[in-house]
Order: sequence, then structure tokens, then C-alpha cells
Amino acid sequence: PEAVLLVLKASVLTNFGPLFVLNMGEPVRIVDLARDLVKLSSLEPDRDIEIIETGIRAGEKLYEELFWAYEERTMIETGTIFSIALAEQSGQWFVCNATEQIEALLADLHTTPESTLRERLKAIVSMSYPTSNQAAQGTEQVKLNVSLLSDGSKLESRHVVTGI
Repeated sequence: PEAVLLVLKASVLTNFGPLFVLNMGEPVRIVDLARDLVKLSSLEPDRDIEIIETGIRAGEKLYEELFWAYEERTMIETGTIFSIALAEQSGQWFVCNATEQIEALLADLHTTPESTLRERLKAIVSMSYPTSNQAAQGTEQVKLNVSLLSDGSKLESRHVVTGI
């Protein structure tokens, strides 16, 4: 019920931005949820329906971050609904960097071996989010690149995407 209420509330908050994070409260263990669902079906866990814990699968997380370092959050409703926007420097730097890597990957899609593409995609997915210092250095680098290119040579759109 709490999750449904938060989703309904967020659906009418369009004037606060396009992206929301809903804090659903304390996590629920999947095994407890499974046992409850079996009981709600008038059955007995481990007698009528066996519940097998298989462990963590590759890529599965034990916890979830509500916010990333490059995001700014604005609390809309006390501790439960947040509006998210890119932090000025670090978010722009991160998005610019990721966009460039994705565009380069797409450009090489038909000419690069699949194993190389997979490795490059893994590197993009596992990119770490910048600290404030890294973002400031990255932003300065982007500014430098833009000013060097503005001597009459053609600017590529991905350099302008950062809004710098």
C-alpha cells in the first residue's frame, strides 16, 4: 500500500521534474516475501511449496543506492519522494564522458570484433561516478577541448551537450 501511494503521488508531481526517486522504506527480504505469499495462498512453506535459496547471481546487488554522486536531489515529500537533477559539474562531466564512449562504441559496431565490443561495453557500464575534484578536472578538460575546436573547425555535438 505504501509503495502504491508513493507512485500515485509522484505521478501528479510533474512540475517538479521528469525524474523521481521513491524511498519505499526498509528493504524486505525476498525469502520472507516468498513465505508470506505461500501462506496467503493457504499453503505451508517448505511442506506444500519448497523454497530454495540459490545465492546471489552474477551482477545481482545486495543493496540499492537511492542517489548517485552526480545527482542533486530535492525533497518533495519528507523522506519519501525526491526530484532528481544532474549536479552542475559532476553530472555534466559524467554524462558527457559516458555519451562519448557510447557514441564511439556505436560507431565501431560493425567493424570491431564482438569480444572487443563486449569489453568496451563492460567498461562503460562499470564507470565510476566522479568525485567533485574529478568532475572539476573533467569539466576543465571539456572546456579546453571546446575552445580548441572553436577556431573554425567543425564542433561535434557531443562536446556541446554538456552545456558548458
